[in-house]
Amino acid sequence: MRFWRLFLVVLMCSACAAAQDMDKQARDEASKAFREKKIDAAAYAGFISKVNNGKSEEVLKELGGVSSVSSAPLYSDWPNFLGPGRNGLSPETGVLKEWPEEGPKMLWRVPANKGWGSPCIYKGQVFLSGAGKDGWSVNCYDAFAGKEVWKFNYKPERKVYPAGWGYCPRGTVTATEKYVYNMDEQGILLCLDRKTGAKIWMRDFIAENMPFPCSGDGWKGLCMSPLIEDKVIFQSNSLNIGEERNSPNYLGIDAESGKNIWEVTAPKGNVNKGNITNGAGGADPFQTPAVVMFEKEKCALVVHWNRVFAIRIRDGKIVWTLKNAGGKFHSITPGITDSFLLLSPYWDTMSLFKVDWSDTSKEAYKVWEYKEGRMDCSTPVIYEGYAYALVEEKGKMTGPYFPRCIELATGKVMWEGEKIEMGESLMLADGMLYIRGANELLLVEANPGKYTLKSKFELPQKDKYFGWVMPALAYGRLFVRTDTALLCYQAGKKIPSQSEANIK
Repeated sequence: MRFWRLFLVVLMCSACAAAQDMDKQARDEASKAFREKKIDAAAYAGFISKVNNGKSEEVLKELGGVSSVSSAPLYSDWPNFLGPGRNGLSPETGVLKEWPEEGPKMLWRVPANKGWGSPCIYKGQVFLSGAGKDGWSVNCYDAFAGKEVWKFNYKPERKVYPAGWGYCPRGTVTATEKYVYNMDEQGILLCLDRKTGAKIWMRDFIAENMPFPCSGDGWKGLCMSPLIEDKVIFQSNSLNIGEERNSPNYLGIDAESGKNIWEVTAPKGNVNKGNITNGAGGADPFQTPAVVMFEKEKCALVVHWNRVFAIRIRDGKIVWTLKNAGGKFHSITPGITDSFLLLSPYWDTMSLFKVDWSDTSKEAYKVWEYKEGRMDCSTPVIYEGYAYALVEEKGKMTGPYFPRCIELATGKVMWEGEKIEMGESLMLADGMLYIRGANELLLVEANPGKYTLKSKFELPQKDKYFGWVMPALAYGRLFVRTDTALLCYQAGKKIPSQSEANIK
């Protein structure tokens, strides 16, 4: 009997190891296909979602299988908010699993204007927007040397509206092959030449038709980052927060010309209007939408009041609606898997919905609610069937925060980590969580079995609120924005050159 029990244990362990190997193989193949531009960001995110839900074999079949996976590290860009898959996951491998006591090696440091957007890294360049004494700016740096490549300065040609947390951009720059795009807190959308920084076009939405709701700390400005798919910019007409207004809630903008392709006015309904004076409803000025393949077509998934709309990117048609999504307003990008939708309303309850992305006629249903705490501004990272999130204590509104691992299928809390002041951003690469606190950076294993802090170090900054700004990982390097500088640290076991990172 003991022999058979031991045999079964060994057999189960072997099966588990084989499954883990297949998961790694599927992730590596998806990352490789994305890196070689055989699939786009939406397809990459879909494949990773399938791996996280136990469908690695299906992923390998769709990608054509693989005879052997290279042990060499994979390197990737970080071209927009939340990374290449817009989910907080980096496809890079070969990262350090532990840091020296003083922190990872700093490779370079450059001064930076104030701004709340994360670094954007593409084709060996780092893009950062900010504001300072000389007005608003978009800066481009060499990712390997830290030297400034170009800088574009501008000022709004009309009244500048005061906003809480300072006059400076909140969104992250989005980079494409030819252009970079930036939306600032004043409602100005810029398109610049990626290589030279020359202005291609500019839109000022407040000057055009966007109603301005209020001034002072009650309004934080536009916080969304440019969302671009198939040469269409999906733009929330974010300050149109009142249902009584007639201007469109969402725009589809041609990425080449800057002209509108389509407009959408969301249908009225029974809504939780929240606090209109601070942007707590309607086409939310805080949220960057998610992208999902719905009936095999790309759709932007947006929260409007307490409803969720899937808006088809090619023509602006609303193809699906989720009613009663909960919450007064949503600053957090929805979490997407191949069968689930994770919503985290600001100052409210996290909920998981079961969704059939292949059929717009089917209604979603709620699987669970998480009531023991709330999200703030940090998008949870979904990885291997679990959501890793930074959660405030129930009833609190200003922190502290606790890292928590939540089983996606059940809502069960697997573990809670240590208290982190202003712990507002996290990302994941190669099985490691990078968690940013007020003035520190933590490296934690993405392991549902237990909370394991591998390393942490203090960041050279004074403003604790920069814990909001997510780090970015690319080319074996970790890019961190502070209140006064852009820092580049060693993230990989190897520090690749530009040619080794396959940057062309």
